[in-house]
Amino acid sequence: MDNSLIPNFDDDKIAKVRGNLFNRLIQAILDNRWSTGWGLISEKGAAGGLISLDPNVIPSMYGQFSIWAKITGNAADGTNKWKYAWTEQQRTASGWQDLSGGRTGTTSTDFAVNANEANNDGAGIQGNSIDIDGTVFDDNSDLEIQPVQGDPVVRVWAELSSTNTLVYTFEYVNAVDGECG
Repeated sequence: MDNSLIPNFDDDKIAKVRGNLFNRLIQAILDNRWSTGWGLISEKGAAGGLISLDPNVIPSMYGQFSIWAKITGNAADGTNKWKYAWTEQQRTASGWQDLSGGRTGTTSTDFAVNANEANNDGAGIQGNSIDIDGTVFDDNSDLEIQPVQGDPVVRVWAELSSTNTLVYTFEYVNAVDGECG
């Protein structure tokens, strides 16, 4: 074992396993600490010990996690693409509600993007499978693809980008609205 991580550790009490995460786990048990700083939470109670992973570090360990979120606003981010504001949700017996202390994003900070809009460019078939150059749009020039609206609750995936920044993505089919001619 790496004794620099676990001082006074008796190698005979446990099988040798390599890896800093394992060492931190053992140290958390031995020190009876609430948090190891590596996403491990330990508590020793009368009935024994408990060790769990802090859900806030799962993306750094595994690359992604998901939450339920309500889409609360939007701002244009190109042709038929938007940045979305959101609020983390929790399901209750009576429906959905904002999670107390939950994550949030605005249209400028920690915003979410709709994966269905990824390749939208204002011509041809868009991410909602509608051809905006087709006859329906030619005959009804005021029809437009709409941003996600109405506060829907969606599954949002949080993952680390190539620059180790959390980015948020969801999937929701965009509506089309306007007056038919």
